[in-house]
Amino acid sequence: MRFIFLLLSISLFFFASCESDKNSDNKVEPAIISSGGSPLIEKLTQEIKDNPKDHTILYKRAKIFAQKGDRELAIIDLEKAIQFDSLQPSYHHLLADCYLDNLQSRKALQQMKRTMSIFPKRIPSLLKLIEYQIILKQYDDTFKSLELLLKIDPQNAEAFFMTGVLYEDMGQKDKAVKAYQKAVQYDSDLLDGWLGLGNLLAEKKDKNAGRCYDNALRIDSENVYAIEAKASYLANNGQPLESLPLFRKIIKINPQIASAYYNIGIAYLKLDSIPQAYNHFGLATKMDKMYIEAYYYKGYSASLMGNKELAKKNFEQVLKFDPDNKAALDALKRL
Repeated sequence: MRFIFLLLSISLFFFASCESDKNSDNKVEPAIISSGGSPLIEKLTQEIKDNPKDHTILYKRAKIFAQKGDRELAIIDLEKAIQFDSLQPSYHHLLADCYLDNLQSRKALQQMKRTMSIFPKRIPSLLKLIEYQIILKQYDDTFKSLELLLKIDPQNAEAFFMTGVLYEDMGQKDKAVKAYQKAVQYDSDLLDGWLGLGNLLAEKKDKNAGRCYDNALRIDSENVYAIEAKASYLANNGQPLESLPLFRKIIKINPQIASAYYNIGIAYLKLDSIPQAYNHFGLATKMDKMYIEAYYYKGYSASLMGNKELAKKNFEQVLKFDPDNKAALDALKRL
């Protein structure tokens, strides 16, 4: 389930999303739909012309539009597909996702409510509704949806996982821990449950956090989030050297992940390997040109190496993105 990793980033867009809903009637007209140079879209577009009421083709094209980030075009196709066949849950789910990604949060939530009116006891749809309710901080409605879900399936592991996410979002972390524990009790292969539990136990300095991350890696040894969680746990608990192979594994899986280079830099700082730290902070800023923390520690590493000019340059780069950054301002004064 992608939710535990996307909750914060999606929530940051919530207020912009609410504003966007007010202007959501301005849709792209179907006439301007183009292939964008994609042979597959061209093929599907021709098939739609030949079979304009074939909802399966509309759905296929909508999925491609959504993957390409052309959400408004995906929405047009999905709304049409649902007109022709409203009994396909996948159509409703993708439409809700497109609304949310298009900063139309109210429409996304309304779409999932409509979906539940069609499939009142469908657990995957109910879980997605709960996900949206938490993102939009509709906590009372979330509790009601969770109560309904547990009536349908009293031992549903993902229901307890989402209960943990809800409590964590509400700041009630002790209750969240208990919910996550119950989730992995009912499904020992629920990767997100182990990660959620591990993260909260790590905050408490509970040594069982490491075992939670090990369980997550047992389920999927290539999962970047699980690898990063275990690596960060090691680095933050006196084992920076042991964390390095895991951070490097992330880079091997996906060389574009800037945080992996940054975390290697932090580990090297803890190991007093300053040039290596500087180089990895540089790689982090190469992958993410707006990585403020990486620029700061790049400057900090340069200052430790005695290169004041290079340190100044990086601290000033921090201030270009964040003029009131206290750490960078103080660092410049110390040079």
